[in-house]
Amino acid sequence: MAWDIVGRRFSDDDFATYVDGLSLSRWKPDFIVLHNTAVPSLAQRPNGFTPQHIQNLHGFYLGKGWSGCPHLFVDQNGIWVLNPLTRKGVHSPSWNAVAWGIEMLGEYGSEPFDTGPGAMVRANAVSALATLCKKGGFAADTIRFHKEDPKTTHTTCPGKNVRKDQVIEAVRKAMQPPAASDAKLVIYRQGMGDQPAAVIPAELRGGAAHASSAAMSSATGIPSDEDRMVSVRSFLGSRYSLKWVAESRKVFAVEK
Repeated sequence: MAWDIVGRRFSDDDFATYVDGLSLSRWKPDFIVLHNTAVPSLAQRPNGFTPQHIQNLHGFYLGKGWSGCPHLFVDQNGIWVLNPLTRKGVHSPSWNAVAWGIEMLGEYGSEPFDTGPGAMVRANAVSALATLCKKGGFAADTIRFHKEDPKTTHTTCPGKNVRKDQVIEAVRKAMQPPAASDAKLVIYRQGMGDQPAAVIPAELRGGAAHASSAAMSSATGIPSDEDRMVSVRSFLGSRYSLKWVAESRKVFAVEK
């Protein structure tokens, strides 16, 4: 029976947006299974997957007579969605009906997972895992490795260089809300065109942005007698219009 794939590559941010828009009302997994491709390896795909490679994978799985395939293929450049995330795939014999399957490009029995292209794959995989854990409502420590499936013959997958404790800890950190200090204040002044006068670290305190008074003074010319964290709105007053953009965690201050 023929079936279709999504066949699209996403950045980590775009993947999060894509997943957020999906409904799991028809099928909802219980956890995620992590795999590696082994073949092809990173050496065989130094530039990652191409659209043709993805179509070839689709044909490969159709040719095996399977009813689906792994949900994601992660490479150095992003996150490819193959099997729709809203239906069960085929990737791990014991867990096909209850788990999303993520394949990572690479042979991590021999190729490094913490440097070079392997580290890029790792970063994209951690991001994808965190996004799916949040969507599915399950903790990072529910992630399983393919080799843990009692029915699989792939007893080393995803490779000895992929340490489960490190993956889980990285996913756990990625699932945490950004720290308050991760916000930015972007200041635009009259006569400077589209270039900001300054980009200043900021913190959210009780829903209000705070930043260094000295840094804001330097960027705006508004006098300040001391350097301390103060309310952006109070410091800039009526001279600037303010806009908070949650997606980028930035406050834009535009001189009136």
